[in-house]
Amino acid sequence: MKFQSAKEVFDKMSEFFDSEAAAGAKVIYQFHITDADPADYTVAIENGALEVSEGIHENPTLTLSMLEENWLKLVEGKLNPAMAFMSGKIKAKGDLFIAQKFGTYFKLS
Repeated sequence: MKFQSAKEVFDKMSEFFDSEAAAGAKVIYQFHITDADPADYTVAIENGALEVSEGIHENPTLTLSMLEENWLKLVEGKLNPAMAFMSGKIKAKGDLFIAQKFGTYFKLS
């Protein structure tokens, strides 16, 4: 799937959410897209329910920061998450195990 902007990805995230895969999960992802406006999005998952909103959460489980280009490549499957972390294209603060789980909650292909 091809996206035009970070905002489009977050706006359509519920269409790709796998509530069964997220059953029992309780996590808050904070995304900071460093060169986009708006730049901050919160993705909250709790017991198979999804809530996506613009803005900054006061206590996220994990914060991920990256350029919009890298976010789009990541969700389109054109950027390897592990390589992106190691090369500094994605910066993370918080529980990195939770970062690995993110892809299991969404079916983008």
